[in-house]
Amino acid sequence: MARNPELEAILEARYDWEGAAPSQKAQLRDVYYKLLDQLLVRHARQGRKLARGDVIEAMGDEYKEFRRARDRRLAAKVRRLR
Repeated sequence: MARNPELEAILEARYDWEGAAPSQKAQLRDVYYKLLDQLLVRHARQGRKLARGDVIEAMGDEYKEFRRARDRRLAAKVRRLR
């Protein structure tokens, strides 16, 4: 499914953060929050004030779909390497 590039980047950043080694979690969390905050600032300039938590909640289903698709691709890649 084709998505908005901005949404895709946010979903990718969340996936990377959640799957990161403990030593990288803080850095990748900051990347994820920075992308979210850029979205919030852009919407605020357009007169639509959103809260970070509301955006995260609204993207819940999109993220679940993204994560499932990514996990399937990784599993398929591992099977090909065997």
